[in-house]
Amino acid sequence: MVAAESKEQRYVNRSQPRMKGFIQLATLKGQNVNSKLAPIELLSMDRYGIRFISQLKLPVSQDVVWRFQYQENDPIAAEGILTNGYSGAYGNEYEARWLDVGKAGSSLLESILLNGQLHYILFQALQSYVCQESPAKLHTIDLFG
Repeated sequence: MVAAESKEQRYVNRSQPRMKGFIQLATLKGQNVNSKLAPIELLSMDRYGIRFISQLKLPVSQDVVWRFQYQENDPIAAEGILTNGYSGAYGNEYEARWLDVGKAGSSLLESILLNGQLHYILFQALQSYVCQESPAKLHTIDLFG
């Protein structure tokens, strides 16, 4: 991930749909914190970190550890610290790097991202099928058979 980007590189194309996720405060100055989930829009994610948009103004500090989840009650989460933040046209844009991911964690993060992409693709496929057919011609599709 690039720490310093030009305004042209930071421009967010709103015509491209983005995955949703959640962020939650995990620890503050080494103390565990029980906080609520806040929605985010994922811009990009890889084995090193994540870029996202939030409507909240979040502190960029080494003392604050954040927990990232794909779904609200998802038992799989990754923790990271914010390394950069700036105001964008569609909210506050942030970059975070993962903490102690390691090789196994890296594979897990990639599977989380793939899982989210598959959910989105399935949703779009179903939505386009229903929208293109007249109500009288709707069919049942076996997506798992």
